[in-house]
Amino acid sequence: MQPCAHLEKFKSDSGLIVYRTIINYLASNRLRLIEPSSKSAAAPRCMKCGPTIRNRRLMSCLHCVYFACWTSGHMNDHSLDTGHSLSVENDTLSIYCSLCGDVVYDRDMELVASTECTAAQVFKMRLTGAYNKSTVVYKEWLPSNAEAKNLFRSCRRFQVPLQSLGLRGIVNLGNTCFMGCILQCMLHNPLLRNFFLSDMHNRKKMCLACDMDYLFAQFFSGSQDSFNPHHFLYSVWRHSACMAGYEQQDAHEFFIRLINGMHSDFHYGAAESVSKDCKCIVHQVFSGTLQSQVTCKECSTHSTAYDPFLDISLHLSGKTEGVNTLASCLERFTQPEQLDKDELFMCSNCGDYQLSIHCLPAVLCFHIKRFEQTIVKSDAKVEFPEFLDVNPFMSHNKRIETKDPQTKSLAVEPFELFAVVTHVGTMDSGHYVSFVKNVDQWYRCDDDKISPTKMKNVLDTEGYLLFYAQKHTHYARQPNK
Repeated sequence: MQPCAHLEKFKSDSGLIVYRTIINYLASNRLRLIEPSSKSAAAPRCMKCGPTIRNRRLMSCLHCVYFACWTSGHMNDHSLDTGHSLSVENDTLSIYCSLCGDVVYDRDMELVASTECTAAQVFKMRLTGAYNKSTVVYKEWLPSNAEAKNLFRSCRRFQVPLQSLGLRGIVNLGNTCFMGCILQCMLHNPLLRNFFLSDMHNRKKMCLACDMDYLFAQFFSGSQDSFNPHHFLYSVWRHSACMAGYEQQDAHEFFIRLINGMHSDFHYGAAESVSKDCKCIVHQVFSGTLQSQVTCKECSTHSTAYDPFLDISLHLSGKTEGVNTLASCLERFTQPEQLDKDELFMCSNCGDYQLSIHCLPAVLCFHIKRFEQTIVKSDAKVEFPEFLDVNPFMSHNKRIETKDPQTKSLAVEPFELFAVVTHVGTMDSGHYVSFVKNVDQWYRCDDDKISPTKMKNVLDTEGYLLFYAQKHTHYARQPNK
C-alpha cells in the first residue's frame, strides 16, 4: 500500500502540528471538556446545513477552519471549491483524501490521534476525580508497514450509518421487556462486542452463544429497524424451562441464566458452575473472585477462602435518613460482621467475618436488591457515579498490611459505567428500561423505542442493574516457554 503523496506533502508543511491541534479540539469536544456555547470553542456543525444531523458524518478540513457533513456532499463541495483535499472524520478520526478518493492511513498521524485522545481522557478523569497516579494508560496498537499491507489486502468495503451502528430497538413480544433490556446491555458490552464481531465463536452445533453471535451480526449490520427476538426467546425457553411463557420475569434472574447458559454451551453442556480456570468468554468478561476472611479474637488467626462471582448483589440501607450510594452499599458489603454462635468453626473466639474483592473481572455487574422476600418493591434512591473507584473494597485495602507503601502499586484504575437497567412501576405491574452508551452518547432503550439522552438523566434513574467496564485493559506478559 503506497502512502498518499498529498498527505506526505501536508506533513512536510508542518501538517502534524495542525493535525494535533484539530484532534485536541475534537477529543475535548467529544468528552465535553469545552463549553459548547462558547463562541471561541463552538461545537462543530456543518457550515452549510447548520446543526449536525444524526448519521451525516461530520468532517473537519485539515487546511482551514471548516466543518461540513459527508453524507450531503458538503465536504466534497468544499474540496472542489478550495482545492483542500484532506479532511478528518470527527467521530472515527479517519483521514480522507479527495484527490485519491479514499481513506488514507499514516502511522505518524495515527500516533498523534491516539496520544491526544488518551491525554484528553486522562484530563477528564482528573477533573472528575477518577484518576490516580497508579493508573496505567493503555496504548493503542499501531500496525507495522507489513501488517498494514496485509490488512489492506484482506479488507472489504461496505457502508453503514456510523452513529446508529449497534442501535436497534427490540420488539416486546408480550412482557419480554426484561429480556430486551438485558440484551441491550450485552450488545453494548465492549468486550462481548469485540469478541463476537471478531468471529471468535464458531461451532457446528447451534447453541445459546451462537444465538448471541447472530444478535451482534444483526445489530451491527447497519439496519435501524426494530429487531424481533422471537428466535432468541425460543432458545432461552429451551435452555431454561422456568423462563418459558409470557409472564413478566426478573431481569437479574434472566441475566444470570443467560450467561450461565452461554457458559454451559461453551463447554458442551457441562455443569453451570463458576470455575476460576474457565476460559469461556462469559468468565473472561464477568468472572471475579471474592475473599472471605474469618478472624479469631483471641489469637488473631485468619482463615481465608476464595469464591468466584459473576455479579455482586447489594442490599439497600434500611435507614430512612440519608441517601444510598453505590459506594455506601459496597462499604456495607465489605464491612466486618459478627458471626453467630452456630457459625463458629475454628474456635469459640472466632468473631469477625469480612468479604472483599480479591480479583476484579473486566466487567462489574452490580445488582441492587429491590425485591427481597417481600411483595413490595423498594424505590429507595441509589446514587451511582460515571466512574467507580473500587480500590477501597479490594482485599489488599482491607488488610492491616495496607499501611505498607508497597500496596499502593496494587491500586486499580476506575471502572466506567456503560449500561444501566431500571425498573419502573410496582412489583405487580412494572416495566424494565435500559440505558446504554454508544459512541460517547447515552441512549434510552424502551423496547422498540430508542432515544438519545444525557448523562445526568442516566445518573438520576432508579438503578436496578449497573454495568461497569475497565476503561483500560491490563495485559500480563506471557511466560517464556
